[in-house]
Amino acid sequence: MKAIVMLGVLAFAGCASRAYVEEDQAAWENCRNLLLQQAEAWNRGELEIFVLGYRRSPNTLFLNDDEVAVGFDKMLARYKASYPDAASMGTLSFEGLQFMNIDATHVMCTGTFVLKPKATPEGEESAEVKERWGRFGLVFRQEDSVWKIALDYTTKGVGTRPTGRVEQVPGKVEDERNVDPMEPAEDPDK
Repeated sequence: MKAIVMLGVLAFAGCASRAYVEEDQAAWENCRNLLLQQAEAWNRGELEIFVLGYRRSPNTLFLNDDEVAVGFDKMLARYKASYPDAASMGTLSFEGLQFMNIDATHVMCTGTFVLKPKATPEGEESAEVKERWGRFGLVFRQEDSVWKIALDYTTKGVGTRPTGRVEQVPGKVEDERNVDPMEPAEDPDK
């Protein structure tokens, strides 16, 4: 009898674990899709559509090397000041996205952004935009089954972008890895 009860407990635990992983994957996929939608909007020069990926709240937080913008409206004003028109925006892509659940309604994502100049009709790169890159950490928050960015901490890359990454197609994500905080860390010596 004890063996049957123990098997039942183990079977339930296995199902619960599988459901947890599937929920994580769904959350990560929703957050990843939001980033892709943002990149597509950015690359069309649609800043107002790009910022729809952020939580429209006075508590939305955007931090970078130079400033802290608290609230959606301040964050939007910061973006508009930095990118006044489509020509100044360039082409955005992401590399090395990694996702991790914080809890049932919050997901963390880290990665690298790459902002390249757009080619002019003559095939030359825009003089207004130099290639830039940096690292970011995002916290997504789920409200009413919709994931939005609640916190964005973005840094400017210094010097040459690290090599070893797959060249990105605009609006695509490559070199992606999902992280489960419950799994033991990989041994770097293996």
